[in-house]
Amino acid sequence: MSRSWISPSVAALGFVLIAILAVHDLVRDRPLNVIVLTVESWREDSVLHENLPHLLLESGPHGVRFTNHRTVSAWTAPNVIALLSGLSPFDQGAHTRGDSVPAELDTITEEFARNGWLVAGLQSFMTIDLFKNLGLALEPGVELKHWLASRARDRRPFYLWYHYLGTHLPYQQHFSAGDDLVKPAVDGNPDLAARVTAVTTQPVVPEGSIDFSDGDRPWVESAYIGGVRDFDEWFAEFWRFFNRTGLRENTILVVTADHGEELLERGNVGHASTTRAAHLHEEIVRVPLFVWLPPGMLDIPRGTVFTHPTDHNMIAPMLAKLAGLRGNGGGDTKEVRDGFPAWLPPTKRIWTAITSVAGFSEPDPGEVTKFVAAARDGDMKVQVQIGDGRIVGVEAWDLDADPDELSPLAGDDPRVAPLRRHLEDEVASMRVRTVRNSDDAGGTGGPRWVHPGADGQIRYADIADTAYLAWTGDAGATHIVAYEAGTGLLTLDGEIEVEGTRYDFGRIEESYWSTWIVPYGKARFRVRRADAEGRWSDWMELEFAR
Repeated sequence: MSRSWISPSVAALGFVLIAILAVHDLVRDRPLNVIVLTVESWREDSVLHENLPHLLLESGPHGVRFTNHRTVSAWTAPNVIALLSGLSPFDQGAHTRGDSVPAELDTITEEFARNGWLVAGLQSFMTIDLFKNLGLALEPGVELKHWLASRARDRRPFYLWYHYLGTHLPYQQHFSAGDDLVKPAVDGNPDLAARVTAVTTQPVVPEGSIDFSDGDRPWVESAYIGGVRDFDEWFAEFWRFFNRTGLRENTILVVTADHGEELLERGNVGHASTTRAAHLHEEIVRVPLFVWLPPGMLDIPRGTVFTHPTDHNMIAPMLAKLAGLRGNGGGDTKEVRDGFPAWLPPTKRIWTAITSVAGFSEPDPGEVTKFVAAARDGDMKVQVQIGDGRIVGVEAWDLDADPDELSPLAGDDPRVAPLRRHLEDEVASMRVRTVRNSDDAGGTGGPRWVHPGADGQIRYADIADTAYLAWTGDAGATHIVAYEAGTGLLTLDGEIEVEGTRYDFGRIEESYWSTWIVPYGKARFRVRRADAEGRWSDWMELEFAR
């Protein structure tokens, strides 16, 4: 493959600067824009002045912070879908790779799109099936500031979802982010060096793959915190750009996380899709939430900090209400809480969450039968293990007495039964995909590969403009692309449904390529028409290199 993309030129950078100067006075009196910024693997307890001085001191005082906010799953996709669609993971039907929200379900982002908003995403990973049917107009590979500067000059309002990835495993070279961080002394200690290498080079650390010791937690936490501090620097630059362009005059900005992160509290590092051993303990589900409204819209003092329980399911109704599309999300089960601003829909009294055990990394995405679900009412929290649609294990904690969830309550504690029954009802109504992966039969006579045309090695220079697969066939037909990637601990397989004869990954940033693609080493692909079972193309095998 040849490289046709040219790095942003001085002229392109000049365009952004000119746009900043030109649009500041043009954004007033327009429909509200929305930016939902999700930060990968971001824990609430990392929000400290020493880690996020810019966020807490420069931008935070202009918005509202929620310190008792929770996700509704243990990995990225179900949480982001809840944020954008207003659908909980029990209602989505999106539990692993290859799943997506059913097309017949109406989502809040689709409502924004129908009412004239450009609902967009900019990163290549957003092209996967999990984020289909959300109304997203994808522009993978477009640089964030360039896109925002262009939108600031348009008359059309936009709704942008952007995902900050730098806080995900591996925690690369983050020890330099502060002199107070613990740096592991690996010299003369090959076992420790191997553990450090795993955490700082591997995008996943599956349960049982590394034998961590009790003394590892300080440097693991430091490596993670270094990444949080890197985000603070990134956000400081973004915030200044956001103000210079004038976008702050008519844009709602929501900053939260897709989920938290386990840092050896229970022996693992990561979350469902990286440890492949999901749970819904507080280090995974309790995350930051900041909201900024345009000046004049905030009906409470700037810098207000709320401790009321909130969760991801409330964000989409909140945004719809602020934009004038819907009311407060409705429902007789909602509880109005004293002190909430008028624009914030109240949350359900009982928080619930559910996750598949390995998230995106399920061994067989066509047969997911194990889940973990949790419910919380006040200080009482119950977590259940689910197998083949029924509860097979129960644990409970009093979070006031045991905030770290280290001492489960006795099974006969009378406070457990109501939340267990609540979860039983939720699980019984959970939407799951009934048509799973297609046949695994062999066969030939299917499409032929056009791009890449043959097996071979792919370097970043080959795909810096755009990465895509193309094949022969009917451009108006639906096709299934099957893939198998990696070996050993880093293995994935699944299928992608594609309309037409080309699947675009978009422009992939070099850091993303090196961090999350190259470690898998190799991948192979085959394709067939969706209505032609068994008539696959030949496998095409590609080797990834820097």
